[in-house]
Amino acid sequence: MSLVYASVNLIIALFNLLPVSGLDGGDVLTALINKISKTNKGEGVIKIITVLLGAVFFFLGVFLYLRGSLNISVFIIALYLVVCSLLRQ
Repeated sequence: MSLVYASVNLIIALFNLLPVSGLDGGDVLTALINKISKTNKGEGVIKIITVLLGAVFFFLGVFLYLRGSLNISVFIIALYLVVCSLLRQ
């Protein structure tokens, strides 16, 4: 049973490291881009990555739906990514 908990925890940690706004990976990448470029372009880059990953998850959800295996969590992730991208200024 502890292997199941460890696996779930690892999956959540890896998801949290995605380089998108609203998650820790996006904050780290934004800080890294800003430090390397010595400008504040990191937020714009993260916004683009977030929208692109949101589109990928959305089309993955559509693909799964058309194959007959609807997975609503993929659509929820896509919606979360797009909303995070729109709300962060």
